[in-house]
Amino acid sequence: MNQFMKALAIAAITCLSAFGQSKEETMEFITREIKSFETRWYLIREVSFSPSGDTFTIRRGVVGRPERSLVIPLKNVDIYAQRIRHGNGTESWNLAVRCRGKDEPILVNNLSYNGTEHIIGRIENKSQAMALQRAFARLTTLATGRKELFASP
Repeated sequence: MNQFMKALAIAAITCLSAFGQSKEETMEFITREIKSFETRWYLIREVSFSPSGDTFTIRRGVVGRPERSLVIPLKNVDIYAQRIRHGNGTESWNLAVRCRGKDEPILVNNLSYNGTEHIIGRIENKSQAMALQRAFARLTTLATGRKELFASP
C-alpha cells in the first residue's frame, strides 16, 4: 500500500507540473513565439517584459516604414487572437490588445492610447495564435490574479 501511495503522489506531481508554467517560462514562450514571426521584411526589434512581468513591450516594423512600439500594462487589458477571413477564402489571425476602461492606457509610439491595437497581424497558423492567446491569459492570471477573459478550449 505504501508503494501505491508513492506512485500516486509522483503521478499527481507530474500531472500538475505538465499543465502549469511559471511566470518566467510563460514570458520566455511569448518572447520566443513573437520573435519567430520575424522575416527579412518584417522586423521584430524588441520583445520584452518588465522584471515583474506586468508590462509587455514590443517594437516592430516593416522595411522602409517607421517602427511601431507598444507598451502594454497587462493588468488593464485583454489580449486575444482575432480571426480574419480574406476574400480568397483563406484565414489568418491577429493578436490584438484591448484596453479595459481609461485607468491605464497602452502606449503606442510613446503616446497614450485607449482602444484596440494589433500586436502581431496576419498569423497564418491558428494553433500558434491560440497558444499566444492562452499564454498571455496565463501570464495575466499569474501577474494580476485576474482570471482569463475567454475559456481555454
